[in-house]
Amino acid sequence: MFPLGQGLFFFLAGTALSSFSLATVYRLERDLSLWARSACEGCSKSLGPLDLIPLLGWVFRRGACPHCAYKIPLRYPLLELAGGILALGLYLWGGAGPETYRALALWFGLGLISWLDFKTGQIYTLPIVFLAVLQGLYLGLWAPEARVDSLIGLLCGAGFFYWVSLLYRFFRGREGLGEGDASLLGLLGFTFGWSALLPLVFLSACLGVIGGVSLIIAGKTGWSDQLPYGPYLALSAALYAAAPEFWEHYFHLF
Repeated sequence: MFPLGQGLFFFLAGTALSSFSLATVYRLERDLSLWARSACEGCSKSLGPLDLIPLLGWVFRRGACPHCAYKIPLRYPLLELAGGILALGLYLWGGAGPETYRALALWFGLGLISWLDFKTGQIYTLPIVFLAVLQGLYLGLWAPEARVDSLIGLLCGAGFFYWVSLLYRFFRGREGLGEGDASLLGLLGFTFGWSALLPLVFLSACLGVIGGVSLIIAGKTGWSDQLPYGPYLALSAALYAAAPEFWEHYFHLF
């Protein structure tokens, strides 16, 4: 496939993955079936194949349902466009090799996990398992030299938050960090290696404090309310991935 064709493929794949993520979050937030046909939010009538094409469906229908003229929120095509740009950027940065496909799955998966945690207060296990399986295949086929480092990261990452949650429950008598947070940190340790754990924990804690205090000041939550931690872990992973050598040097973890 020539470069322009590859770039177009990644852009379209990004819009499709973004559209899938939006639909998944919408359905799980409302306890709807993941297997039912997509329907209009206004009249609940099923959408046709043309309506489901990322970006173009919104353009063809002029941003409205063909049955009831319900206005489709602009955030849908904008997020689909952002997904396409992200996927295209990953391709331009790393080419069309296995590392890029792994990154594509990882970042869209983390986006889905984070948005679900933000909307529902729950970290779903299935996306984490799926990403862990992909990472295992990547290690086995293309990066066998990193297997030990990744396995240590998996065990230490999941174990660290698990024990933190036990201690928090023991001293405070209520849940703090959930098992989903431990699983997510384990996945990040499995993906980036054990040396990434301290930067990830530090960055996510700082982001969590900033985000939590901002929400409290804005009156969106209270001091005793439990906040979703998944988005801060995912954002810390993005910051770490942007400059891993800097963070590892900063924390003296070689």
